[in-house]
Amino acid sequence: MLGINYTFTDSEQKDGNNKGARLTNTPKNMVNARLNWNINEQLSTWLKAEYRSKTARFTQNYANLSAANKVVYNNLGSEFKPFSVLNLGVAYKVTKDVTLNGAVNNLLDKDFTRTHIFAVGNGTTTAGDYFTSSQSTAGYVVPGRNYWVSVNVNF
Repeated sequence: MLGINYTFTDSEQKDGNNKGARLTNTPKNMVNARLNWNINEQLSTWLKAEYRSKTARFTQNYANLSAANKVVYNNLGSEFKPFSVLNLGVAYKVTKDVTLNGAVNNLLDKDFTRTHIFAVGNGTTTAGDYFTSSQSTAGYVVPGRNYWVSVNVNF
């Protein structure tokens, strides 16, 4: 069975000093697709694909950015890069009441941690392609490949 969903979000600040600026961590386009395969009555598997389009890096208009954020904007732009991730999972029904589950998230082990260091005045600022980290973190740091195991017990 195949399940697909799509979300379109057009975010903007309605008033204030940054009127018209987009909200961070809100991609315009998100797509999720999941393919489930029931191999037999005990064993099933799934493959999930997730896509997130470019996301606003800043909640301020350019004129209101700090000096450090203007340097980041000028070098990396106003948006975080889009990304896709594949996840793979399996479920094994041991008994009618016990199911073992496992998953590999970020199956292709895409590295989302690449950062850039920029000079700002007498110091530096750091920004990533998918997140910015200075005094606080904006964006989303997608973890590298990771594993998940669980047991479901019905009673």
